[in-house]
Amino acid sequence: MAKSVEELEKMFDSLSGTVKDYQLKLESAQRDAKQYKEQAEAREEELRKYKEQVETSNREKELALAKSREAETKEFVESQVKAGRILPAFKERVIEFMKSLTSEKEIAKFEEKDGSTKTHNQVSLFKEILSKMKTLVPVGQEFTQADEQIADEPIEQGESKF
Repeated sequence: MAKSVEELEKMFDSLSGTVKDYQLKLESAQRDAKQYKEQAEAREEELRKYKEQVETSNREKELALAKSREAETKEFVESQVKAGRILPAFKERVIEFMKSLTSEKEIAKFEEKDGSTKTHNQVSLFKEILSKMKTLVPVGQEFTQADEQIADEPIEQGESKF
């Protein structure tokens, strides 16, 4: 089965053409791959910038919310001081305590007189308790420096300073 030189040349030309076709296809695929890689990198950069913007926005939102909560807490505590439910000497302590409370998680449910159920988080429960307390200092009564010193002293069990 010896093949003639002509047949071998035809086969060689046919194979050469096939190799050239594959080389062209390979080069085209490499160009496409490079283009897709550049597009993917550009999308990744856009995504990175978007995530950065979202994180910045979330930080700003959290900061604004914290400032709002702090202002609301100060306003509430001040109203309780004016109502005589919190001694002025305790004002800053109560504010700091309330900052440590969370309003994220429900901690208690109470049935109201009308049969409805009221749920509370730490902040709302503490506010309700303070709001329903009797006054410690009658409205209009002067609170002196001596009273403030007495309020700062520890109270022994069973003892009253007032």
